[in-house]
Amino acid sequence: IGHMAGAESDQALTRAELIRVIEEAGFEAVERNTYFEEIRKAA
Repeated sequence: IGHMAGAESDQALTRAELIRVIEEAGFEAVERNTYFEEIRKAA
C-alpha cells in the first residue's frame, strides 16, 4: 500500500540483510523447506 501511494523505500531485504537482522535480534538464521525441515544454517 505504501509503495502504491508513492513511497520510494526498498521493498525487500537481501539475504545478507535478513540474516543480520535475525542475528542482531539474538536468533540463528536457518533456511527451511515447506515441511519446516532444516535445509541449512545461514553462514
